[in-house]
Amino acid sequence: MSYSTKSTAYLARAREMLDVKDNKTLFYAAFELRCGIEARLKEYFDAQAETTKRRRSGWQIDKLVKQVESVFKLNNKGLKIVVFDADTEASIATVLYTPVTPQLQKMGERLGDYLHSQNHERPDTGCFWIEMRKRLEMTYQELGFATSGILLAPPLAHPTNKGETFFCIDGDQRNIFPPGKHIGMRYEIYEVEPLNEADF
Repeated sequence: MSYSTKSTAYLARAREMLDVKDNKTLFYAAFELRCGIEARLKEYFDAQAETTKRRRSGWQIDKLVKQVESVFKLNNKGLKIVVFDADTEASIATVLYTPVTPQLQKMGERLGDYLHSQNHERPDTGCFWIEMRKRLEMTYQELGFATSGILLAPPLAHPTNKGETFFCIDGDQRNIFPPGKHIGMRYEIYEVEPLNEADF
């Protein structure tokens, strides 16, 4: 059985662990979520490798975020590409870049608390498990958003082909860019609303 290291696979395994309803599986969910955040940042950085000579290094979330942001320069905002038929103006598709938000970065760093041996008194309290599950569910929702977009690299100036723009969309693109159509694109930057802890 293969073990996928895609961010969406980590997210799916975290959901499986959260759904078991056995407290000990929460630690495995924390591991999968932490790895999912790191994996998503690596996917973003690697998707734009053609536009930079920088090399990805490290695994710490804050360092990975800085590496991605040094190239994308979106200040933790999302980006939308609207693809349309240039002849009819009819919309064909909308693709999103969904960032690893500052909120998710903090959540991921705090997950490290669960990836080490626990104080022997902490897990015996009911509050510990309730708070842990709430924190993991919020992290799951936030990572779900970060992995929902298929635009892995927003439009970036190509370093060697002057005047060309490079971007990267994940998966099959035939529906987004149908053959034979005269395509137009419009870019929009949007603010990302943070999750409200009161909802959990």
